[in-house]
Amino acid sequence: MECYPENTQVGPDDFRRSGWKTVLRSTPREGYADMWHALSLAARQAVEDKKTAEGKILWLLADACSMMLNPKSANEPFKPLMVIDGKPSALPGTFQEETITLFSQIAEEVDDVWLRARLADLAWLLRRPRELKFALLAIDAYRAIPLDADNWIRGGRECWDRAIRLAIMIGKGAGNRPKEMETSLLDALEKATPEDGFLALSLANLLAENGLGHSRQSDIAKKLEVLATHYQAEGHLHRERDYFDVSAEWFQKCGDSAKAIEMIICVAEGWVKEAIARM
Repeated sequence: MECYPENTQVGPDDFRRSGWKTVLRSTPREGYADMWHALSLAARQAVEDKKTAEGKILWLLADACSMMLNPKSANEPFKPLMVIDGKPSALPGTFQEETITLFSQIAEEVDDVWLRARLADLAWLLRRPRELKFALLAIDAYRAIPLDADNWIRGGRECWDRAIRLAIMIGKGAGNRPKEMETSLLDALEKATPEDGFLALSLANLLAENGLGHSRQSDIAKKLEVLATHYQAEGHLHRERDYFDVSAEWFQKCGDSAKAIEMIICVAEGWVKEAIARM
């Protein structure tokens, strides 16, 4: 069964009438999966109400949001949300040329950074010839996602990872964006508190994976040690061990082998404590 009549034609004006903003603003969200769910429900209702063009717009936006980010892959940065009977849900290759043209026409006017990032990223990835402005629009939207624990675990990490890798990929065309993002990540790491859980650890790992943070290696190592020590005192064995482990890696990076060994010893002691606790 088709979601909408195959010959339904849509354009920017249909997008503006579709009510997408109301749908997203009225929905509790935890990343792209919730956006996909809300938009698809609204799309189905619009089609049932004979608002075919608006329904198609909402379905297209839902499909765009349904994909999961795979930032480590430069060639295939998106993967399907699900595979049913061997058939994947939406992928970049399933969007028709006119749909990508539509996304490129509306991306700049979308004021929701999650949606703007997704539409701009698809326009950059699929339009030929490629237009740098869409890569920059995607990067700037991704890095506008707040660096807090809630957003981070709901897809923010993948979004920031994609922004960094995209900026590095386009080289000089990205301007100062890689350095600016590095600064933002370092500031967020420094401000992270024990209540943020694994946020600081994940920020440190993201910096390391992308070759960033060289000038602040010692600061990163010390921050992770402070948090590890806090979790040690609170009896959070898993967090304690993981923070000491990554702290050791950063101390090793900055050439402080003695502190690296000290952290590794703390990791070993953490394993012993966990074994005792299990007994």
